[in-house]
Amino acid sequence: MAEALNVTENVWSGTAAEYFLLRPVTTMDTFEKGCISLINGIKKIYTIDRIEVSNFIQDAAATPTSQGSILVDYKQLIPNRFDLYMEFNPHDFEQTVFAPELQKFLMDRALPITANNFVLLQLMRRVNQYYEYATWQSRLAYNPITGTETCPAALQAITKENNFYYFDGLIEKLLNDPNTLLVPGAVTLTYSNIRSQMDACISLVPLANIAKYGADGLKILVSINTWLLYGKALREDAFKNQNTTDKNPDEFQGYDIERCSGIPDNTIIMCIANPNPQSSELMIGVNEFGDKDNLKMGPILNFSDLWAIRAEQKVDVQIGFTDQVVIYTTLTA
Repeated sequence: MAEALNVTENVWSGTAAEYFLLRPVTTMDTFEKGCISLINGIKKIYTIDRIEVSNFIQDAAATPTSQGSILVDYKQLIPNRFDLYMEFNPHDFEQTVFAPELQKFLMDRALPITANNFVLLQLMRRVNQYYEYATWQSRLAYNPITGTETCPAALQAITKENNFYYFDGLIEKLLNDPNTLLVPGAVTLTYSNIRSQMDACISLVPLANIAKYGADGLKILVSINTWLLYGKALREDAFKNQNTTDKNPDEFQGYDIERCSGIPDNTIIMCIANPNPQSSELMIGVNEFGDKDNLKMGPILNFSDLWAIRAEQKVDVQIGFTDQVVIYTTLTA
């Protein structure tokens, strides 16, 4: 197996910074902004029962007969497992400015302390980024062996060539459910059409959710680029809805707009989205949420110079009632 560590810094001369520069990484926006409910502690399957009643009002009678139905069905979170595992040789740092931090003895030599800390830090940041994109864009169909689709190159590039085929993400689940409120005729979003397309989304929102504002109400979930288009629309229209020196607004017709980096461009989601599992339509289920930060590092064998970093994950996502979720997207199932 090829080593993951590639150290090209071998210019040890003079002084050096006692830290590593880390490339900025998008966070797990959907969770951190309270747009999804976390179901923790799922060992195998988590079942969520649903109840609906219908046809229960009838004519008055001295002795009425039973009329109506009570339907009990369910949704399930079935987390699938995937791993993080990378091997490396700490001796590769012997020609770098961090060589003085290496242990005295060659046997069991670990990473320099500074390198160890920053490797783990950047890995945890990238894992959080992966969770964000996987929550929305994963598809079982991207599996290179059993799947029928190719994972978009842009998705892999922005997340540093990671795999996205361990579960179906929220968008795939929505597109494959006939009850989802899909806006017809979706086109590429621009600053000139963004508000009319949001209007099209609102026109499909179920009456029970109309005029529910605030953190626990109806949210408009968009990509970062779509959020920027909305701001440009307000700045450049004839009515000057926004001062050009102000930050982008986070509301449309009173509904909160949340920008989530994992949502692809040309896609808008409208639904009740919050951390409460009894009201949020969006859910993420995991074995333990801390698994994503539980990175272990150690030698792979008692008598080997090679070390490894490993983490184990189990994740799935689900929608409570797809007929309460509006989606505008140019993507197809």
